[in-house]
Amino acid sequence: DYLCLRDNTDYASISGKITSVSGLIEDDDYKKHLKENIKEYATSKFVLQNNKPYHLGAIARINKNHDRLDSETKSHLEGIKLPFKNPYHNNVAQALELLHLTNKAINMIDNFKPKSESPNIKVKQGHGVSAAEAPRGTLFHEYKINSQGKITYCNIIPPTTQNLNMMEHDITTIVNQALKKNKSKSQIIDEVEKLIRAYDPCFSCSTHFLKVKWL
Repeated sequence: DYLCLRDNTDYASISGKITSVSGLIEDDDYKKHLKENIKEYATSKFVLQNNKPYHLGAIARINKNHDRLDSETKSHLEGIKLPFKNPYHNNVAQALELLHLTNKAINMIDNFKPKSESPNIKVKQGHGVSAAEAPRGTLFHEYKINSQGKITYCNIIPPTTQNLNMMEHDITTIVNQALKKNKSKSQIIDEVEKLIRAYDPCFSCSTHFLKVKWL
């Protein structure tokens, strides 16, 4: 499955509905569909959508929102079969987004009309949930604030955490395929490293992430 935001008119980044193969998800209902869990061998939480792993990031956004791309970027998709299903194609999706967002940034700068605004903020008790598209995928924030303006509850689910289950699934798949082809240990490690980097984890994770125990 692929999860991201989808806007009615724009290539979604900070507005829109959470969408997946399972349908639309309201921001406030994210906990009904996304379940965080802890695995004893990891320091990060893992997340499942309706008890299944799922993809986030550029590959999900292109699959769901390619009709919202600008005309120049769309032209580079001619002859390409969508949706992308190969996790390595996430890098291709990132390249397409770079072109689209560069064109969008130029257009915004050319048409920018600054306004003088001074927002009047009044502190009050409240609860809010929001989802936005970070480069690596959908980022969830939830906060509860008391009448003094202090945060009493906070839950953040970053995209890298959400991709971990899918990453593990794909690693298992390519290792099993490599073993059937009698590939060497160094070849298997090389393939696993390429796969993990295709998911675009943080810099430290992409360079110091792999410790293999051969049984």
